[in-house]
Amino acid sequence: MATPATVRVEELGHETSGYRDAHEERRRVVHVRGSSPRRAWFFLALAASTFAVAGAWMLTHEPSAWSWSPLLGLVAAILLLQAAPTILWRASRRTRFEATRRTLTVTTSPLGPRVIVEGWSARAPVVVARESRMGLAFGALPRWDLYSERDDGRRVHLATLHDEESVEFVRQFLTDAFRDAEPNDARHPLAVRFGPMPEGVTCLGDPTDPTKAYRLEARCPRGSLGTEIASSVFLALVGLLMVFATIGTAVVILEGLSSGAGIGLAISVVPFGFVLGMSVLSLRALRDQLRLTILRASGSVSLELADTGVEIDASPWRVRPLKPLARRTSPISLHVAPLERDPHEARVHVAHDGRTVRLHAPLRTDDARYLARVVEEHERERITRGRASAR
Repeated sequence: MATPATVRVEELGHETSGYRDAHEERRRVVHVRGSSPRRAWFFLALAASTFAVAGAWMLTHEPSAWSWSPLLGLVAAILLLQAAPTILWRASRRTRFEATRRTLTVTTSPLGPRVIVEGWSARAPVVVARESRMGLAFGALPRWDLYSERDDGRRVHLATLHDEESVEFVRQFLTDAFRDAEPNDARHPLAVRFGPMPEGVTCLGDPTDPTKAYRLEARCPRGSLGTEIASSVFLALVGLLMVFATIGTAVVILEGLSSGAGIGLAISVVPFGFVLGMSVLSLRALRDQLRLTILRASGSVSLELADTGVEIDASPWRVRPLKPLARRTSPISLHVAPLERDPHEARVHVAHDGRTVRLHAPLRTDDARYLARVVEEHERERITRGRASAR
């Protein structure tokens, strides 16, 4: 495989070893430097050109002719403030993969961690493609996260790379470097079947025994808890105002009934219906917002997988998109779609019996996809066992 322009490979021997015995202590090192997207360079050049045009115009003309120059300079400043950090940050990233016979050491600079994993874990790294937003001018920029497996079956983040060629080279390098690494016989059974578990997923039970039920739990993300609390307070105030408006409108209608003003009563019924409807909508929005806030504070989504089907609920706010299931042959599946405003979180729908129900609980995209993969495999095995027993 050809070496990308962002990759440099070297081989190091042990400091105290001679030429003949260096093979046993040989360390293969791959250096990967960051690469900035071409879009960032384009916007940086555009901003510099815009500054040059605006400055030249202001130097060669009188102040009375500067009507459009400040606006052009502001646009150039916005482009520059968005392009420069993206270029500098991505270009400054340096990742060092050092592979010995038994371990892999990954060091990321600047301000990056140092991670050491066993060879059996680094032999098959998990690559997750993501998108990160770096300013309004660029939209979503691609990046790739590399994960490995810890002794407890959970995944550990190795590095983040910014171009696909580097990712493929590093993955092939790790596969070749640890091809002969000794396997770990004590791996978590869920990690053996479905890969390393995300950080927020916990498995209770033995997934290797299809006759026994086991339970999966995924923590709800806490990232925007402050925003959710502020939204709950705002909706509470709006709901309170709408309730007061409804009560006030009802009082006006009752006074009209007591005074016998038929025309005034007919006129008051229309705004009363509008205010009442807005009050109901406000209270429903407040309920949904409170549920979201409580789930973000201390919530989790659990899936119980058994022969009777899949039972899903979220606590501490009781969210159950499915009723307790009886034995059935139609499969149950989870559909995961990342949110546009935050690709790290997902919208999850539960499909069963020809209908789709949304799970009203926040989940990380990685956690939701992992749960969907486990449910799909469990349902496939359950249906296969049911058909076999029917025969």
